[in-house]
Amino acid sequence: MSNATESGGSPAPSAARKSGVGTKTAAALTVVIIFLAAFLAYYDWTTQSQLSSRDATISSQSSTIAQQVSSMAVQSSQIQVQSAQIQNQSSKITSLSAAIASDEQQIGTLEANLTSTMNSLSSAKAQIATDGAQITADNDKIASLTAGYSKANGTIASQTTEIAQLNANVTTLQSQVSSLNAEATSLQKQVTTLNDKISSLQTQVLEMTDVENLADETIESSSQLYQIPAGSSSGPGVTDVTTFSAPYAGYIVVNMSSISDIDNVGIGINMTFSSHVHSSLYLGDLFNWGFSSVPDSPVIPVTPGTVSIVCLNYDTTAQSETLSVAYYY
Repeated sequence: MSNATESGGSPAPSAARKSGVGTKTAAALTVVIIFLAAFLAYYDWTTQSQLSSRDATISSQSSTIAQQVSSMAVQSSQIQVQSAQIQNQSSKITSLSAAIASDEQQIGTLEANLTSTMNSLSSAKAQIATDGAQITADNDKIASLTAGYSKANGTIASQTTEIAQLNANVTTLQSQVSSLNAEATSLQKQVTTLNDKISSLQTQVLEMTDVENLADETIESSSQLYQIPAGSSSGPGVTDVTTFSAPYAGYIVVNMSSISDIDNVGIGINMTFSSHVHSSLYLGDLFNWGFSSVPDSPVIPVTPGTVSIVCLNYDTTAQSETLSVAYYY
């Protein structure tokens, strides 16, 4: 058996040796992983510290910059105030310079005026001497004029008497003019009154012309639909259309534009005559009027008085018709 073992070569590694090698490898990998984890944690902590430090530095620098900007804004405001003060002082200096220039100009003008006044004074003194001689000559003329004035007074007295007479004549003429003016005013009033009467008469003539030509018109009913109750053995059904006063003789036009039963529906007209109508009857009868076609417009003469128009229905059922009524006079 020993010879067989020796001739077979080196023996295979045992299971225990393989197990020991695997354990060492796993332990080594674990150490490496722990080391890497520790290294990464340290790197992250270092990086976060540096970032926090930089953020603090940036915040500090931003605060410093803000303070500097605020300080610059204050300085800029101060500079603007000082600039405004400088401009104000400059404006005052310009105004004072202009005032000084104006004063210098006025001084020059006053000096020129003073020189002119001195020259005028010298000239006035010479003129006074000349005027003295003229006054003496004028006094002589005054004496001569005084004598002429006395003579003229007599002439004036005579003319004053003549003027008084003329004034009296003017007063008389003015009185006559006033009287004529009053008469003219009275005549003008009469003319105005007569013109008013003429205008009134012309208006009456026009009105009478319209009456003569039957040119005036009043609408008593305009396209009104009237419902008429049924008739009975005692009489027709009646519906009032209109009642109006006719001051003048004329005519009525009753325009029928629609009717439900032309054979049994019509109109009735009652005229109460006024006292101007020469008749023994002052209460007219009810005139019945029928229609022959649709539409139809009968013309009915009237006299002065009161006119009543009604719808009449001789049928035993309710009916209707549409009417328009116009009075011409």
